[in-house]
Order: sequence, then structure tokens, then C-alpha cells
Amino acid sequence: MPPEETLDALFQAEVDVRRQRAFAYRLRTSRLRTSPAFEDFDLSVRRSLSKTTLREIASLSCLRDGRPLVLIGQTGVGKSFLAQAAGHRACQEGKTVLFLSVTHWLEQLQEARISHTFLRFRDRMIRPDLRMNQK
Repeated sequence: MPPEETLDALFQAEVDVRRQRAFAYRLRTSRLRTSPAFEDFDLSVRRSLSKTTLREIASLSCLRDGRPLVLIGQTGVGKSFLAQAAGHRACQEGKTVLFLSVTHWLEQLQEARISHTFLRFRDRMIRPDLRMNQK
């Protein structure tokens, strides 16, 4: 193998390792509980969700457009699965994510107010590209 190709292969390997390490870090700090994929969403089950809507959520267009994504529905519809799949996809695309239950978020908010660290808490909440709260 010529030296130029060897160097290219080494540089590409380094870029791949750094990209994978950054993805793993974003995934770890996101606090996502699972790593589902949109492809695993079972559309054969009767739900009030169309393939078009699923594709729109999977495209993360709301994130790029700065629009909120609010998932509302009955138990078992797949809201948590879709939210976590969106978070996982965002991490893959280089975005930062924070996934919190509303209860945990309220506890942290109360702690921040009591300990006079509200500004630091606020900064931590607005820093991620995508923040998800689950009931």
C-alpha cells in the first residue's frame, strides 16, 4: 500500500474513533434509558400514528426548525419509545440531548432554588439541542 493510502486509512480510522467516542459520550450524558431505533417501531399494531408522522418525527425536522415536538396519547401508544428513538437519532447526528422525567426535573428545580444555584440549573437545561421531559 502506498504511503498516501496508509496515511489516509490512518486518518480515517482516527476520525471514525473520535466520532464514535463523541456519540457514546452524547448518548451517556443524554440520560436516555434505552436506545431504540425508529425502524423497530411496530406499525402493525393499531395506533393513531401514520407512517408519514413517524417519518416526520424520525427526520428530526422539528429540531432543525426550532419547533417543539409534543407527543400526547394514551398508555401504550409508543410515546416514550418515539421520544427515546428521536433522542438516539439526534445523538447520532451530533446533537446534544437531555432526557428527564418531569418528576426528576421538578426535584432538580426545587434543589436549585433551595441551594441558590438556579442560574446554573437553567444553563444546564437550555444547553442541550434537544430536551425531552416525560411524565
